[in-house]
Amino acid sequence: PAAEAKHLTAVLDSVGTPMFRNERATAFENMMNYYYGFQELLTTWEPNAGGFRSKGEVTDDVCEVPMLATTWEYDLPDNFDDPDNQGTVTLQIREGVNFYTADGEHSELTAADVAWSFNDAGSDNPNATHSNAGEAYSWFKRWEAPEKYTVVGTFRSYMADWLNGGGAGISSMCGDAIGIVSKTLFDEIGDDIMTTPHGTGSVYVTEWKPQEKIEAIARKDHWRHSPNYEKMTLIQASESATRSALLRTNKADISMVSIQDVKTLESEGFKMHDGLNQVLGQFIYMAGNYWSFTNPETGEP
Repeated sequence: PAAEAKHLTAVLDSVGTPMFRNERATAFENMMNYYYGFQELLTTWEPNAGGFRSKGEVTDDVCEVPMLATTWEYDLPDNFDDPDNQGTVTLQIREGVNFYTADGEHSELTAADVAWSFNDAGSDNPNATHSNAGEAYSWFKRWEAPEKYTVVGTFRSYMADWLNGGGAGISSMCGDAIGIVSKTLFDEIGDDIMTTPHGTGSVYVTEWKPQEKIEAIARKDHWRHSPNYEKMTLIQASESATRSALLRTNKADISMVSIQDVKTLESEGFKMHDGLNQVLGQFIYMAGNYWSFTNPETGEP
């Protein structure tokens, strides 16, 4: 509506630091890039699909909705006994998608960008410290782009749910994943890409001051959805009292407030987002990240 504000301001407890090279993209700063709309992934999710709301489930189907990848097909062996033949997956990349930098439109997304994104994250880069470097290497060998919009992943060890976030996937908005970055930009500026915001998302960063704020501009030509605001500002405020105060003084439209402030703010007319009315689980990590298959003292199984 015409009456809506054209400048969206949100207050967070942290805006992190810019990190746009997958080799160094550790959690959770890599996730900010696609959760805030700067980058995109191969697949996304549709919260209203399937039984998501009625059953409270996040299924593979919900988490494997085409995003930058439009289709994917597998060529798998009859069994996986041969470690040198674990099969392949071939994906078609969406055409007509463009990367943006602070200067605006930069280059077209191609399969070469997707292949490099996965290779740099760990599939073909032993120096990678990406949060999914282990999975990228354990599951895949070097990715290849035989055609402009076709990318092929060769399994090092076949993983059925590599794509989705409902399991242990590395390519879905359902969880921690590998964002798609620009090989073209890397070829131009090298390691400077690390702190050079860019992506195919619906907003593009014009300024990112670490631990302070992010300024971004909404795209008008996005392939999926252009925002209904023109500019977005994300502000960091470490103290919960400050985050609430910025709401009360009309200096923010959205704020990550402390749970203790919710009832007071609701009584003043502020509304909690319905998406926060949910139960979040906690992970229990069983001991043993490194498993031994033989007794180190005797050598016996």
